[in-house]
Amino acid sequence: MLNGIMARKTEAQRRRERAETRDAAQREYWPKFKARVEAVTDYHVAREVAEADIPPPDTPNRLFHTSLMFFLSSLRVPGQASQKELALYSGLMDRIAHQLKEGVAEKVKAELAAAIQERRDVGED
Repeated sequence: MLNGIMARKTEAQRRRERAETRDAAQREYWPKFKARVEAVTDYHVAREVAEADIPPPDTPNRLFHTSLMFFLSSLRVPGQASQKELALYSGLMDRIAHQLKEGVAEKVKAELAAAIQERRDVGED
């Protein structure tokens, strides 16, 4: 309080608080999501996991699900996925490769590895 007037938060302070809240929610949710994906050995089950219990729009953990859905439907690297998500997808490709056309899993894994390295090079995660 300044001279009897409550100090207002700046936009930067509000953004920082929202980011901290989002990051905390993601840190809590990630181990559960990761464990569910790591247990998958079937492409169709992977899609079910991506679509199951999807958080509502504009919530921090929804991106984990939408990135996985994008990845499974296109077998392309999701632009907003983190290094740890891409590493999770790489492991998933190992487990579902038997359900894909020959050579597809290897191609996708190479693209994932390149994206992980690119994110590492720019200091993400």
